[in-house]
Amino acid sequence: MGKFKNLSRSKKVIIAASIFLGCMAVGGTVYGVAKNNQHQQMLDKVKTEIMSEQSTTDKLDEELRSYQVDDGYLVNHLTQDNIDSLKNSIGKIKDSSADFEISTSEFSENLQAIKTDKLLLEEELDRLERKFKLQKMVNELFIQDVISENGYKTNPLSKDVKQEDIDNLSDKVKEINNEEVFFKAISKALEDANDQFSQISLAKSSVSNLFKDNEVLGKVKRDQYNDSKKLVEKVKNEEVKKELSSKLDKVLTSVEKKEEAKKEAEEEARRKAETRAQTQEEHSSRSTSSSSNNTSSSNSSSSANSGSSSTSSSKSGGNSSSSSSKSSSSGSSEGSSSNSSSGSKSSGSSASGSGSKSGNVAKDVKKTTEGKVYNEDGTQSGTAEGGTFTWDE
Repeated sequence: MGKFKNLSRSKKVIIAASIFLGCMAVGGTVYGVAKNNQHQQMLDKVKTEIMSEQSTTDKLDEELRSYQVDDGYLVNHLTQDNIDSLKNSIGKIKDSSADFEISTSEFSENLQAIKTDKLLLEEELDRLERKFKLQKMVNELFIQDVISENGYKTNPLSKDVKQEDIDNLSDKVKEINNEEVFFKAISKALEDANDQFSQISLAKSSVSNLFKDNEVLGKVKRDQYNDSKKLVEKVKNEEVKKELSSKLDKVLTSVEKKEEAKKEAEEEARRKAETRAQTQEEHSSRSTSSSSNNTSSSNSSSSANSGSSSTSSSKSGGNSSSSSSKSSSSGSSEGSSSNSSSGSKSSGSSASGSGSKSGNVAKDVKKTTEGKVYNEDGTQSGTAEGGTFTWDE
């Protein structure tokens, strides 16, 4: 220390400067080392964060995939909230140097990988959301879901669906033009919806044509009812079918009433026709029988008169011959008596066979049945047996 005091001022300055420079050198070295350590720590931190972001993208990709099953069908438990949550998580992914507060040259490859993964996640999420919304709109066309994680199955169309609803969805599917099984099922469901809508429209139109002002048309026939019924039976929506069937019940009631009235009218006409035919047949039979009986009665009367005269002559001849014989044998007194007796018999026979009441049949006699003779007005006038007619007194 005493020696330092004995040094000149110039030497003291030189020594002090040397000491200062030495200290500065040591301090700079210490600072540089500290600075390098801090930078490395920052790099390690960024690297950890980048790895974390890459892990996040992998997890989000896995979640996205979990919402779809084979053939691209969506799981039944997927909701719009799930999609919104994914969208929010993907949006928070850091994919730039600014996000990590580092220079653009540092970790550039890692950041590019994260950026690519993020873009793919956004595209896949957009695709998932479009499929979800499309499936939801298609399912809403039917009373129950037709598209689910189990695939496609047909169901009745909802009653309030309009043609434009089906057409709008069909246009969207055409724009997608995807060969995935899921989209083919969507197209098939829309075709079924269109077919069912057409069937419902046909059935409604057919039934409506049977009415005017809510009343069944009077000209409706059973075949029209049957045609409408066939169309209604093809409708899958039970509510629509029930409504249309209720209207058809009114039509059937009207048709049956008209058929019953027609049947009764035809039956009445048939009875009247049978009555007329029977009456005509009876008149024809009476006319034929009357003509036949007139001929028979005339022949019978002539035969009876002829027979009576022949009998009278025969008896007269026989009696005369006998009388002559007897006259020759017994004398004129007995002959006169014999002739008188023969004349008496001949006169009696003629009176019983062709007298005024037992002779020719009167002109107004028209029919003889079982020995009975009737006048033209139908009253019995006498009897005729064996060619002999007897008047009723």
